[in-house]
Amino acid sequence: MSDSGSVDCARRLGAELRARRVARGMSLRRLASELGLSGHGTLVDYEHGRRIPPEDLIVAYERVFEVSDGALRNLREKALAERANHQADLLLRQPEQPTEPNVESPPSPPRWRRARWLVVAAVVLLLVVAAGLGLHLLTPSSANTTPSSSAPPPVDSSTVVASWGVCWGGQVGQAQGTENIIYHGAKTLQVIVSKPNSAGDFATCTAHGLKTVHSGTKVTVYLRAPDPHPGDGIGFFVYDSKYKPLWSLETPSDSHLTLSAQSGWQSYTWTVPTVDRVQTLGMEVYSVTDQPLIIWVGAVTW
Repeated sequence: MSDSGSVDCARRLGAELRARRVARGMSLRRLASELGLSGHGTLVDYEHGRRIPPEDLIVAYERVFEVSDGALRNLREKALAERANHQADLLLRQPEQPTEPNVESPPSPPRWRRARWLVVAAVVLLLVVAAGLGLHLLTPSSANTTPSSSAPPPVDSSTVVASWGVCWGGQVGQAQGTENIIYHGAKTLQVIVSKPNSAGDFATCTAHGLKTVHSGTKVTVYLRAPDPHPGDGIGFFVYDSKYKPLWSLETPSDSHLTLSAQSGWQSYTWTVPTVDRVQTLGMEVYSVTDQPLIIWVGAVTW
């Protein structure tokens, strides 16, 4: 059984779910509401065949899509069986680990030789550390040298957007660093939603450097949209410890902030909702016209 064949039914099930949703003109967020879910992040994985929905959710799908012949449940059972066969096949194909020959260890060097090498290693390590700290132990006069006042201050880790990427909706947009647009001397995150009318189908997020983010934290995002269209907007969310999406107080479910039509950088401040732990910080992008939407993210601070 090939690796690609092992996910055929899962992909067929995902394609069927997406086709039925699109045929009814439903957005992912509206479908999540109809299914009784608080967020729609996992629905993207289901539609792409990366995950198989649980049985109760498939039953809810059939209720929303008015499927009475159990077609979606049959596809799900085939996908589960195919995945189980694939996993079993992988286990059977794993080669046995060869037994390593019993090789005698070389004799240990005398104690005095080991001690000498330890001293040499310690001296080398001290010189390396000193060089890294800029102490220049070989020139005592440099001990009074002070850092140049013209050196740039360190950048707070919360302003770095290099760790941000696609959270969901990679089929309709992209998010990557760019040096074409600079924010205070640093490259920015360029977000492009290329597929028209992809309201709520694309989000960018990060899971790095969030130890100080908690319930009630005020987060400010600095954005620049060169040509927003009426209705284009953004919504903010976090994932809790169970990776459940929770929306900000300013952009609750089915709402968003309209992108400013003013030129230059604009700030958008939002509040982290009540959450046991912030696993992920994210921004959902709304593009409701037939034109691509471009946004640059300069910094995210809290």
